[in-house]
Amino acid sequence: MPILAHPTLYHLGNDVMRDMLAALKADGLAGMECIYSTYTMGEEIQMRRLAKEFGLIPSGGSDFHGANKPSISLGTGKGHLFVPESILEPIRKHAH
Repeated sequence: MPILAHPTLYHLGNDVMRDMLAALKADGLAGMECIYSTYTMGEEIQMRRLAKEFGLIPSGGSDFHGANKPSISLGTGKGHLFVPESILEPIRKHAH
């Protein structure tokens, strides 16, 4: 399932972000990362709003990459990040 990772890190303006999301959605984008370890609460809220606006499934990223990042566990990242299990259900449904 194609998911756009940490879109705030691209430092795009609001209009450019919306144009990019529209183009990617037309090309098959299905979700976007709405929970990420470096997001502020405001950024998370903004990403969730954009995901809803564009009909994208929200996802969460703990930045888990396996053995090369042994201090990060799947679903829990840096700081107080926690990706709830409930965020996986729409992703699972999309995959089947």
